Amino acid sequence: LKERIKNNRNDIEAFLLLGRFFRLNDEPHRAFKLHHNLFHHAKLTKKHLPQLHLELGLDALAAGTHQNGVDYFETALRDRRYKMQAHLGLAQAYLSLNKDVLALKHFEILATHHKQNHAFLNTYYEPFLFRLQHGDNKDLYLKTALKAYELIPQNTWFALHLARAYFSNGKFDDALQLITAYFLHSDKHIKAFLKLAENIYFKTQNYSEFERKLTKWFETHGHIEILVQLSRISFKKGKTDQAKSQLLKAYNLAPNNSDVLSLMLQNDIRPEGQNIQK
Repeated sequence: LKERIKNNRNDIEAFLLLGRFFRLNDEPHRAFKLHHNLFHHAKLTKKHLPQLHLELGLDALAAGTHQNGVDYFETALRDRRYKMQAHLGLAQAYLSLNKDVLALKHFEILATHHKQNHAFLNTYYEPFLFRLQHGDNKDLYLKTALKAYELIPQNTWFALHLARAYFSNGKFDDALQLITAYFLHSDKHIKAFLKLAENIYFKTQNYSEFERKLTKWFETHGHIEILVQLSRISFKKGKTDQAKSQLLKAYNLAPNNSDVLSLMLQNDIRPEGQNIQK
């Protein structure tokens, strides 16, 4: 590129590419300076301006000057060729500026445009949901989780976030309904769904109902993790014989399950004629 520019100082495309190379090579300030200097180049035309604004926005984002990025992305947004890239840049910039509502606005535009591209949606929704999960805006967390779930209902992470958002907003029945539905369709993140269910029943001080629900879930779905959870509850309630029976049943079904083995070691339980190794 440097050779190309040396041979033709009027090659604006080469300058744009060289600045991008600097940015990708972890030199965003150098990239920004090169791109910004192009505003004074005699051969810069209106055709180049939207791309130049987009590149400057990306440079600013990489350099950590996020408000500068917003200004440049807003200008690039006016050209349909760079619209989606500008929306993505704005979403990322607003996230960095802790302006989650504005970030969501641009994420939703992107999600509508890329609704068939599950990889894209996973890449950008998941970190946003995780951020909202640990923030204070519970309504926004629920709104975002609902949108993500509607786009890809088979995505277990999105379902888990939606269940957590329901819980955060006090919608315990909705959360439990979603948890129950996912036991039917997926083996993924069973522990996380179970922990959330435990939190719900603990919050409502209805541990006996949790035990009944676990028993029903195990009869229907047969997940070992449910049986382990039942055993833990039995130990907590002082029902030692019942707990041991549940745990040995889990061991017979899955003798190499780490949770089963760990709980057996903690409570000094050994199958007849066998030793459990740490």
